[in-house]
Amino acid sequence: MIQKIEWDSSFFAKEIGKIEVDENFEEQTFYKEAQKYDLVYVFSKKDIPIKARLVDVKMTFTKTILRSESNTDVVKEFDPKEDDFNELLPLVYLSGHESRFFKDSFFGDKDFKKLYDNWISNGLQSKDSKVLIQKIDGSIAGFVSYTSKHKLFKIELIAVKPRFQGQGIGELLLKAVENRLPPNSILIVPTQEANTSACFFYKNFGFKLLSKQYIYHYEPNTFQ
Repeated sequence: MIQKIEWDSSFFAKEIGKIEVDENFEEQTFYKEAQKYDLVYVFSKKDIPIKARLVDVKMTFTKTILRSESNTDVVKEFDPKEDDFNELLPLVYLSGHESRFFKDSFFGDKDFKKLYDNWISNGLQSKDSKVLIQKIDGSIAGFVSYTSKHKLFKIELIAVKPRFQGQGIGELLLKAVENRLPPNSILIVPTQEANTSACFFYKNFGFKLLSKQYIYHYEPNTFQ
């Protein structure tokens, strides 16, 4: 019923499992089985009456890409030899401030930053990932990272420095991603329902809602 997540368990040094709720879900059986875990992620297509923290309503948007006509030459790929990783990190953390790993107190600030450090570091090293930045006056004003897998492209992280928000930088970053994709590619982007500005931004940019997922965190020591 519950599957152990080996990567999360090793990374956070906790016993972490997950379960996908379906028509066969038995709540009392779940509570008993969950006792051997420190935390269980519960994924559901609908809101369910369960003794757990609702930590995210994940909204996944999708768009079929037609090559943008916009000039995005001011956006370039992050180069570790020329660009400052430590300047990028605060933006990486900012991109995760609506995530369940930031909002759930089970994960402290140290765990959250460790996770996002790992995320962006892997993004810079993987051949299937790209990290794009836009600089203003020599400083990184915004960034976006995306991955490709089986011809499916996904926005992973995106953020703009607060003082540069509202100046079209987020839109320019997305257009820069689009310009790098083959025509008729499928681009997806996940965000949180609580992040209303992001949801509005993606809808306004031509994305359509693909799926909605409720994510709960069940911590046996909290819900007895």
